[in-house]
Amino acid sequence: MKTKSVLIILLATLIVTSTLSQTRIVGASSTTYISVSPPIRDKRNLVEPGGTFYINITISNVQKLYGYQFTLYYNTTILNATDAVSYSPFVKSWQLILNDTAGAVTMAYSYEKLGELEGLTTIPPVRIAKIDFTVEGLGTTDLRFDADPKTTVLTNIYGDPIAYDNTKLPLAKADGKFSNTEEIGVHDIVVTGLTVSPTTLKPGEVVSIDATVANKGEFNETFTVTAKYNETQIQTPKTVTNLAPEGSEPVSFSWNTTGVAEAAYIVSVSANVAGESNPQDNTRSETVKISGPGGGFDFNLLYVAAIVVIVIVVVIVVYALRARKP
Repeated sequence: MKTKSVLIILLATLIVTSTLSQTRIVGASSTTYISVSPPIRDKRNLVEPGGTFYINITISNVQKLYGYQFTLYYNTTILNATDAVSYSPFVKSWQLILNDTAGAVTMAYSYEKLGELEGLTTIPPVRIAKIDFTVEGLGTTDLRFDADPKTTVLTNIYGDPIAYDNTKLPLAKADGKFSNTEEIGVHDIVVTGLTVSPTTLKPGEVVSIDATVANKGEFNETFTVTAKYNETQIQTPKTVTNLAPEGSEPVSFSWNTTGVAEAAYIVSVSANVAGESNPQDNTRSETVKISGPGGGFDFNLLYVAAIVVIVIVVVIVVYALRARKP
């Protein structure tokens, strides 16, 4: 009887585990970015030869990140990488190489323990690493990630690779820049606000999506704003025309959920401009749950939970009855 009871408990545990594993949202539309922050350091925050500064490596729009690996390149006649550290919770070190001959910093870190069930989930940028530099000479240098997918890797807690933006990763293009000889013009569009209402609804209801976009760069910008649920576009993209530096503009969309399956979705608004220097803040997202009657309560989860409770009660009763027998 004891063996049967143990098997029942194990079965109940597997049911709970399976149920929980199916609650993760699949198909989120927000692009994950691994970025240099600040993306540009130039004559306006001048660092001359002999001086020091640091950059942060940030991650944004990511779900359940367990670990990362990247290589960052720089010009050794202008800079020398002197130190690098990984921020918590990525404290398990797998690789740290400062190669000033090649002008490369390679870092690979993860959570301390395998089987971490939480991971890092964030929409706004979060620091994952810091790299210290000494300035060796005058000039301008790119700070660019390795484009090789074998060495630039983001992994979630399930062991799956996380896709990230790679439009800037080819080595001919930069993810960041340093200069102590010039001022570098900045194109920087930001989605500064997003309101999605309602966030729990029945199929066929309409979701209002209200965003605000701002120009934090140095040029008048004309660009498109796109709304999506997961990877499906909502309405036709809106165009913002000739937005001046420090200007902002509201943009609104409506999502008619008729015919959309009951599930949790990521609703996102993204703004894109040519030459963007800081893409990690170009997107904001909210979670919307479409469900049947009952205000969004998950009846499947309730059903499984009830079965688990019944099984546990039966096991307890059986043990109690056996304990009473002489």
